[in-house]
Amino acid sequence: MGNDQINVKSQYIVINKFINSPVNYEILTNLYQPIIGNKGFSLYSLLWSFSIESQRKIRVYDYIELQSILDMGLDDILKSRKKLEATGLISTFTQVNSKRLIYEMHLPLTSEDFFKTDILSLMLFDSVGEDIYNKIIDRILINNLKYKPDRDISASPLEEFSISTSNLKNKADNLVKISTPTTSVDRMNILKNSDFNFKLLTDILENSFIDIDSVKKNMNLIVSEHLLYGLDEIALSKYIKQAIKLTDNTLDTNKLRKIIAKNFSEPTKKVTEEMVTSTPQANSKTGNQAVDKLISMAKEIAPIAFLQQLKKQKHGYVADNEQRIVREIVSRHIFSNEVINILIYHLLIGENNATLNKNLVDTIANDWSQKNVQTASQALEVIKQRKQNKVQPKKQSKRKLVAKETLPDWAKSTSSKNDSATTGLTESQKQQLQKQLDQLNKNKS
Repeated sequence: MGNDQINVKSQYIVINKFINSPVNYEILTNLYQPIIGNKGFSLYSLLWSFSIESQRKIRVYDYIELQSILDMGLDDILKSRKKLEATGLISTFTQVNSKRLIYEMHLPLTSEDFFKTDILSLMLFDSVGEDIYNKIIDRILINNLKYKPDRDISASPLEEFSISTSNLKNKADNLVKISTPTTSVDRMNILKNSDFNFKLLTDILENSFIDIDSVKKNMNLIVSEHLLYGLDEIALSKYIKQAIKLTDNTLDTNKLRKIIAKNFSEPTKKVTEEMVTSTPQANSKTGNQAVDKLISMAKEIAPIAFLQQLKKQKHGYVADNEQRIVREIVSRHIFSNEVINILIYHLLIGENNATLNKNLVDTIANDWSQKNVQTASQALEVIKQRKQNKVQPKKQSKRKLVAKETLPDWAKSTSSKNDSATTGLTESQKQQLQKQLDQLNKNKS
C-alpha cells in the first residue's frame, strides 16, 4: 500500500505460473464475478491473455492499452485490481530499482476450496443474498455431491510402468526441482493480526454437544464475525451453540451468520464513561478533547456497533445494504476497526450523509489504502488535509490575509478560546459537536 499509484505513463509486466492450466470460467463467473464485478472480471480476463503473450516474450505494458480495450479510467482499473488482489486472483509486486509493477496471475479456487474459504464464501453471500447464494451452491456443487467415492483402485505409477526404484533414488538429485506455486488459499489467512483467542473459544465449547472439528474448520469465518461485530469468545460461543446442525452436531455456518445478524440489535461493547474519559496513549493524544474522545471510542467499539449508535443519534436505522458495506470492508482486512469507524463517522456525521454509499466508501477506502492509513489519528489527519486543500484563497491581495480553515466536525475543539482562533469555530458549532459526542456516549445497550 502506498507505492502502487498508477498514471498514464506507468508501466507493468504480467507473469503467470499457471500458464498451462485453463481458467475455469464457470467458477469465475458464478463465484467470483458477483464479488469483483463486471469490470474486475474484464480486467482479470485481459491480464490473463497478456500473461500468455508474455510467456512467449516478456513485454512491458502501459495503462493506455488497458484503458482503450476495457473503456475504463485509471481509477476504475485500480479499484478493480484491488478487488482481484483481495480475492486472491492476482498479486501485485513492486520491482527493485524500478517504478514498474509486476502482476502475478492466479487461478480461481475450485468450488470446494472456495466454499471452504469462509471469507470468500461470506463475500459471495453478502453480494448476492441468501436465495441466489443457495441457487449457486445447488448449481455448482450438486453434481459433485451425487457420486461419493468409496475406495481408490487406480493404478500407481510403479505398478503400471517399469521404473527402477534404485535408479529413482540415485538420480533424484539430477531431476529438475520445480516449486509448487502458492495457492490463493495460502494468501487468505486473516488471523495473523487478530487478538481473538480461538483456543479459549474451543475450550468453552469443549463440554457442549458441538463437533469441535467443524468449529476449527470455520476459524476464518468466526474471526471475521468477531472483527465485524466486536463479539468476544463467550458471546460467540453462545451463538455457535444455537447454530448446530441437529443431524450431526456440526456447525451450520449460514445459520450462524443469520443468528448473529438478527440478534445484534444492540452493541455488545458499550460506550462507558470510563472508556470515553480514559487517557489515550501519548502518541495519539491530539490536545483536542473532542477529537481524543472520538479516537478513544473508535478504538473500543466494533464497526457495526459504532454504526448503530451513530444511526440512533441521527434518529435513523442501519439498512441491510449498510451492513453489507461494512461487512465487506471489514472482511478485506485492509484497515483496523478504528480506521473503519472514522470512515463511518466522517460520512454520517462529518459529511452529514443519511446513509453509507458503497461507491463513496470504496473511493475513500482506496484513497486511504494508497496513503497507508493505519490508525484513527492518521485517518483524521487525511480528512483534515483534504478539507484544507479545498479551502485555498484564489487570489492573493497586497494586504496580509489571515487564513481561516474550514475543518470537519471531528476536528472542532471544545476546550479553549485559542482553539477557536485556530479552527474558526463558533460557539454553536462547538456545542453541536459536544452534543453529538455526548449523545453517542449515552447510546448504551
